[in-house]
Amino acid sequence: SQFTQETRTLLIDVDDRREQVLAALGQRGIEAETEGHSIVVLMSADEQLDDIRDAVAESEARLRRLALSRGQLTDIFRSGKR
Repeated sequence: SQFTQETRTLLIDVDDRREQVLAALGQRGIEAETEGHSIVVLMSADEQLDDIRDAVAESEARLRRLALSRGQLTDIFRSGKR
């Protein structure tokens, strides 16, 4: 279970308006990038959650998921860590 704990990576999935969400995050000084269908934010502080929530709301995007990523066992095997 220690290998699959939550990480500091926040995944945001929206049905639409992804570019507006990215712009709203950038206006708040939050760096984000797209990875597949998700917007990925590497959080530096829990206090960023309020700004992230506000950015999604401001963009009027339909939110599907806002969750911290968990480590995957396959990642451990790929990286060779134990």
